[in-house]
Amino acid sequence: FVSENRDEDISIAPMEEYPQNYLMQLEKDAFGFYATGHPLDAYDKLIRLNGYLRISDITEGEGIKDGFKTGLIALVTGRKTHVTKNNKQMCFVTLEDSTGELEGIAFDDVYARSSQLLAKNEIPLIIHGAVSVSSSGDEPPKLIVNSVESAENIKLPDFTSLYIQIRSDEREKLSRIASLLEKERGKEQVRVAFSDTRQVSAIKGIENVNITKELLDKLAKICGKSNIILK
Repeated sequence: FVSENRDEDISIAPMEEYPQNYLMQLEKDAFGFYATGHPLDAYDKLIRLNGYLRISDITEGEGIKDGFKTGLIALVTGRKTHVTKNNKQMCFVTLEDSTGELEGIAFDDVYARSSQLLAKNEIPLIIHGAVSVSSSGDEPPKLIVNSVESAENIKLPDFTSLYIQIRSDEREKLSRIASLLEKERGKEQVRVAFSDTRQVSAIKGIENVNITKELLDKLAKICGKSNIILK
């Protein structure tokens, strides 16, 4: 249909873009998976700084033994309750992050404390527990849930750079520092700051790293915790 009034102006009022999390939820509803990102991407630095595992570290990684205690940030995407022989409720939950899925088991005492949080699908949760590995190895690992808290109101770290402070007469430490950084190439800028000369320089060939709790702990052993600075 073509309007006979060719002078008629058609205007469309500008609209703000939907929030990223809402767009990702639309993707999940439409396709069954997140296409352009994952709701937990915003928690990447928090995960790395706290030494939390990704789900794939548990389901696909090596060296995770039965009873290994860990924390992770995940979404609950499925839930099934069960009444025990003591007439108490326990819960089986499907936990998801950007790397995969894992079954979590909340026994009656934990479920009594955490039922409201575990009922909130698609809410980021910080979950601590112990890995359960079957003796036969025929079943995928599970997580026995010990505690649950919401991650929504936690202040997320916003650092973009790592500064490692040493004195200019401590250059022998640089090779040890470089060998650690070499294994963690990634997203954040890294620089060495010489406390006595005020000079700041990059380590040759290593501009950016993924800052993790493990890396910070190892650097602190070389330089001292007060000389490891995030900005």
